[in-house]
Amino acid sequence: MPVVSSIHAIHMSHHREHYPVSRLLRKAPYISGGGARAFAPLVLAAMAGLFLVLPVRILVVIALEAAAFIMASDYLHTQ
Repeated sequence: MPVVSSIHAIHMSHHREHYPVSRLLRKAPYISGGGARAFAPLVLAAMAGLFLVLPVRILVVIALEAAAFIMASDYLHTQ
């Protein structure tokens, strides 16, 4: 799947450049590797697809849960 390959390539490039195996732990601040740019189109496409098939009240719940999950995941990853 080209989308998954692109996300993987961006993620691995970030680790090779900013957090190679020889320097996994660095002092703050965390250096972002463009994960938001990689995942945003995929998340937006999924939400647009759900918008077409779900009632708005359910879509709002899913969007809030997805946002909470993404924020928690990002926080844990930066730690």
